Amino acid sequence: MEVSHVKHLVKLATEKDIEKYQKELFSNKEMLNLVKGKTGLSEDVIREVKIGYSKDSNVFTLPMIALDGSIVGLEFRTPENEKGKFKFICKTKGFAQDPNKLLCKINSPENPTEIFVAAGFKDGYAVLQDLKNHGRENNVLIVTKFCYL
Repeated sequence: MEVSHVKHLVKLATEKDIEKYQKELFSNKEMLNLVKGKTGLSEDVIREVKIGYSKDSNVFTLPMIALDGSIVGLEFRTPENEKGKFKFICKTKGFAQDPNKLLCKINSPENPTEIFVAAGFKDGYAVLQDLKNHGRENNVLIVTKFCYL
């Protein structure tokens, strides 16, 4: 799949866009099961991190949320290509001039006592799933890098 396939999606995403993509994912059991099967994530975690699916473009959307809670972009993954399933295509280019927007948060615990820096969004989601499985999701803030400046 070429990047041009998602060019119309590569814009500043809004909360409304993210909600739309998440509804499209949860209304398409085949795509929802693909995400669960390839990532090991529960529906609870998929909903929490707001993974979505654009049926028009046939891509998964992973919102990138800065530490201040603002949406700084989207990462796109393909349902399937020559490399396999749920594979990275591209992400929106960064516009972050503010250092607070150079890291993205995976979760939002109220009073974390630890921080975990993940290599990417998919890794961060796996860490969140493991923390939930062990009842520690409120102890650890998970972050990952966002940016292409």
